[in-house]
Amino acid sequence: MTRIRDSFLMLATAAALAACGGGGQGAAPGGGDARHDAGTDAMMDPGLPSDLPGDPWLDTVLDPGGGDEGPGEDATTDAPDPGPDDALDATDAEPWEFDRANYSPVRGWILLDSNPEKVMEALEAASAYRVNHIQLSHDLVMNFEDLLGNDAATTTRVQTLNDAIDAAHQRGMKAFIWVHEFSGTGLDVCYEPGDTVWMDRAAAWNAALDRIPRVDGVVLMFGSAPMSPWFTACSCDWCMDQWDNPFEAPPNDVRIRMITEALGKVLAVRGMEMVARVFLHEPAEIPWHSYGFAASRGLDFVGMHKSDVGDWQPYNPHDPTVGQVGPHPSILELDVGGEYYGASRLPFCSPGYFRFRMQHAWANRGIGYVVRIERGSNRSLGTPNEVNLRALSAFVDNPETPLKTIWEGFLQDRYDLPPGDDADLLRQILENTFPIRLKSHYALGIWALEKGTDIPSKAAFGELFSRGNMPKWDPAWQSVYDRIRSPDRDTVLDLWQEGSEAVDLAAADLITFLDWVAASPDVLRPEDRADLEFRLRHQAFAARTWRAIDLFLWAQRARTLGGAAPDPDLGPWAAWAREELALVRQTMIDAGLGAASPAGPSRIQSFLDATASAVPEGTIAAPPPRAVIGPLATTPLPDGRVRVTFTLNTDASAVQLRWGTTLPDLPHALDLGPIAEGQEVIVTLGAQGGSTDEDAMLDALEPSARYLVRVVATVQAGNGNERDWMGGEWWVFTPPRASFPRLR
Repeated sequence: MTRIRDSFLMLATAAALAACGGGGQGAAPGGGDARHDAGTDAMMDPGLPSDLPGDPWLDTVLDPGGGDEGPGEDATTDAPDPGPDDALDATDAEPWEFDRANYSPVRGWILLDSNPEKVMEALEAASAYRVNHIQLSHDLVMNFEDLLGNDAATTTRVQTLNDAIDAAHQRGMKAFIWVHEFSGTGLDVCYEPGDTVWMDRAAAWNAALDRIPRVDGVVLMFGSAPMSPWFTACSCDWCMDQWDNPFEAPPNDVRIRMITEALGKVLAVRGMEMVARVFLHEPAEIPWHSYGFAASRGLDFVGMHKSDVGDWQPYNPHDPTVGQVGPHPSILELDVGGEYYGASRLPFCSPGYFRFRMQHAWANRGIGYVVRIERGSNRSLGTPNEVNLRALSAFVDNPETPLKTIWEGFLQDRYDLPPGDDADLLRQILENTFPIRLKSHYALGIWALEKGTDIPSKAAFGELFSRGNMPKWDPAWQSVYDRIRSPDRDTVLDLWQEGSEAVDLAAADLITFLDWVAASPDVLRPEDRADLEFRLRHQAFAARTWRAIDLFLWAQRARTLGGAAPDPDLGPWAAWAREELALVRQTMIDAGLGAASPAGPSRIQSFLDATASAVPEGTIAAPPPRAVIGPLATTPLPDGRVRVTFTLNTDASAVQLRWGTTLPDLPHALDLGPIAEGQEVIVTLGAQGGSTDEDAMLDALEPSARYLVRVVATVQAGNGNERDWMGGEWWVFTPPRASFPRLR
C-alpha cells in the first residue's frame, strides 16, 4: 500500500512540475499558465470547439497559476479533526441575521507599490476619502515568508511595512497585510491535525508577525498561492485511511477550513483580525471557498470578494460567494487602477459601473469596499479615473447618490469646473471612455487577448482558450464564445463593427475636446488641458490599434479555419490591418506619442515584426466595408426612461433596437423599419417598450440598474444578398429611484 501510494505521488508530482514549468517562485516565464498556451497561435491552431487543447485531469490538479496575485504563502496550526464526512456541515451554527447597522462601513484602499514615498503619498491622499482600512499587498508583501530572513531586501521590506502601518494608524486607518497559503510547503502536505506541518506553519506565522507587531490583521487567501491547498496531495496514513485520492484528502473545503481556523487561532492570541479573501480561477472553487469559510469555527472574520469572478473583466458575472461565507459580512474588492483596461493611462471613467458592482455587494451582506488604486507604477490618483474613487465613497455614504452629483463634485474639485455646460461637456467625454475601453479590449464581450492591458506582441490569443472561457461562468455565453473561437466572415465583420464604434467615438471626442479648448482657452488650467489632450489623443490611436489587431487576428483565424477555400476577402483584410498598424505607429511618433503605452509604437512594432510573413505574398490590402452603425448616444432621463440616438452609415431595409439587463441576449426589441443613411433616429425606452415619440407614456426602467442597448441593421451586401450588421452593446446606468418624479 505504501509503495503504491508513493509511486502515485511521485507521478503526480512529476506531472505537476512539468505542467507548471517547474512551479513555485522559480518557474520560468510562462510557467503555471503554460499549459493554457497550446493552440493559441492565430495561424497555427484551428481550435474548433470540440478539440480545445488541455488535459482534463491536469485541469483538476494543477493551479491555473499567475492570476493577479503572484507568489503565495502557506498555513498551519492545531486544527480540529474535520472527519471525512464533516466537510460542509455548518448546521450547528447559531442562527445569524445580518444587520448592516451593526458594522462600521469599510472604506479601504489596496496599495501595491513598494516605493516608500508612493506609499506615504497614497496614505495622505486616502485621508481625503475618509479611508479607514489599508491593505498592503503585491510588491509590498504577498506571503508570510516575505518577512522572514535578515537579508537587505527583507529588512527594507519590513521597515517599509512598519512605517506604512504606523502612518496608517496616525491617520485613523487599520492596516492589513496580504498572505497566501500554502507557501513554505511542498506538494505533499499531511493534513492530520497533529502533523508537524501545522506547528511549522504556526511558527512561521508568529515569526513573521513578530516583525510587524503593530499590524491590525491579515488578508488570508488561497488562489494563486505558491501551493494552493487544492493542488496539494495528502498521502499520509491519516488521509489515505479515510480517502482514496490523495488530491482529495481531505476535501478542498475542509482544507480551507482547517487552514483558516489554524491561522485564526494565531491571530486571536495576538488580538489581530482576519479578512478572508476569495479569488476564483475556476467555478469548482466557488463551493470550496463558500463552504470552507462558512464552516470555520472559533474565529470572526470579514469576507472579501472580487467584484467579478476571475481577473477584473467587466463582462464577467458577479462573484457568487459575496455574502455566502457563513455568519460573516463581506467587503467588495474592486480595481480603479485599470490593470486590464488602460492602467489609468487610458481613462476608464464609469461611476455607474462601480455602483453596479457595489449594488450586488449591498444585496449580499456587504459593509464596504477595498479598492486597488494602482498597478505597478501606474496609479489612478490625479487621473480622470479618480472619479471612480468618488463613486465608491459616495455609495457607502448613500447608495442612492445620483451619478450626476458624483460627477459635479469631481469636476469641480479636480478641474475647477462648476456645474454647467463646460462641466457637462467634459463629463460626456470622460464617460465615453468606458465604452471605448470595452469595445477595444474585449471581443464581443470575451476576454481573448493579453493578460493585462496591452495589445499582444505576436499573433496569439493570449487568454481566449483559458481565462477567456466565459461559458464556464455563464453558459449563456456559449454561442458567442464558439463564434470567437471558430470565426467566419460574419464574426470578423461583427468585431469590425464593434471596434469601429470605439474608433469613431474616440475620434469624435478628441475633436470635441480640441474645439472646446480652442474656443475657451482659459476653461482649463494649462497642465490639465495638456494632460487630457494627451490622454484623448492616445485613446484615439489606441482604438485604431486594437481594431486593427482584432481584424488581423480573426481574419487570419477565419482564413485558416476556411480550409482549402477560405473567404477571398480575409487575406486582403489582414494585409490592410498590418498597413493600418504601421500607419498608426508612425503617426503616433510624429504626434509626440512615441513613448506612449499601452498600445504604443514599441508594442505595435513588435506585433508587426512577429507577423511579417503571415500574409501570403502578393496579397493586395483592402479594408472591410465601412461599419454600418454609428456610435449610440444613450441618455438616462429624470423620469426613469432612456433616450437612444444613432445614425447609420448606409441605407437599411430594417432596423431593430434591442435592450435589457442581461448579456449576451437582450430580451426586448423594437422594430424601427427601414432607415436611410444619415437619418438621426431617436428612441425613448421604457421598462417593456420603446417609442420614437418622445412624449409617449412608458413605464420607468428599473432604477439604479445597468441596461444594455444595441442596434441591428439589415443592409444590402456587396454580393446582392442582405446581411444583418450587429452593433456592439452600450451600457446605460439608470438614475436612483429618488430621482424618478413618478415613483416618489
